[in-house]
Amino acid sequence: MNEGSRGEQGHFDLEMFQRDWQIAQITPGRHMLGVWLKESEQAVGQADFMDENPDDGMPWLGLLMIASPFHRQGFGTEAFTRLAEHFRADRGWTALRLGVLPQNTPALAFWRHLGFASLGGAEEDMVGRNVIVLERQL
Repeated sequence: MNEGSRGEQGHFDLEMFQRDWQIAQITPGRHMLGVWLKESEQAVGQADFMDENPDDGMPWLGLLMIASPFHRQGFGTEAFTRLAEHFRADRGWTALRLGVLPQNTPALAFWRHLGFASLGGAEEDMVGRNVIVLERQL
């Protein structure tokens, strides 16, 4: 939607992923995961979450991204379902929050379809963009 290397909006390359991975490794409570196809072991996406957002003390899903060739095949829903099970059963979380850019209507529709509801209003994310904060009970 808004981050791109070399000025290409929407382009996310290996160098950007490696930068994000390095930052995640030094950020307490932040975790990055890969989303893989079980049968072929092909990487199809990634997820990023925080145990506790320092602003509100809540667990946050920072990212669930599925590569575009795999959109609309249920991989995002399955990945989130597995994450939600892990968050509830293994971490004891009762709710999860995330932020979506207001202009990202496909993402808003996806998260609402999965039961997330707006907490009302927009907040600034870590880089100063306004996002709609959504929450779901686990």
